[in-house]
Amino acid sequence: MQLQEINGQLRQVPRLIDKLEHRDPDLLEAVLRWLKQTEQILENHQLPLASRIAANRALLVQAQRGQAADTFGIVGKTTRRKLRDAAASVAIRNSCELLNTTVQSRQSVFDEAEKIASQVVAVARIKGLFSRCSGLGSHSQVLFCIKQEIAKDPDLISAYTHLEGLVGVQDALVLLDTAAPDLK
Repeated sequence: MQLQEINGQLRQVPRLIDKLEHRDPDLLEAVLRWLKQTEQILENHQLPLASRIAANRALLVQAQRGQAADTFGIVGKTTRRKLRDAAASVAIRNSCELLNTTVQSRQSVFDEAEKIASQVVAVARIKGLFSRCSGLGSHSQVLFCIKQEIAKDPDLISAYTHLEGLVGVQDALVLLDTAAPDLK
């Protein structure tokens, strides 16, 4: 799910800061990898924020090449290490701010989607849609069957369509699965 993946990236930041704090020589490469992974997650979800993360990665590439940017505020003599560490710090800080803003703005949408998924599951249970799909084999097959049954039901299709509109097809399925943990 989109927010889970973004939150997963944010949970990696303390390890990057530990590398910065301990002057780990692998810091720059670790931050570049983290930024690239973050970009990929955002691209996979078609979020234009990926370009702003890429711009932060460009700061690190510049620092790697010894090109100083005015935004780092280095005190004293500018060394290559100071430049790289400052660039890494700025890139992490900027990227975290962008990701946190995205998470905050999307959280209310996902909260609404979770409520809709719970309501759809409750009505589907009452109508017996789950029993039509039990014993079909794998968990994925049962989940897909339930989605098809919901799509055929005139009382549920509009709510499920709204759910997909809010979070997308994949995340709607994940929320449906989360709302019905006992699927078999």
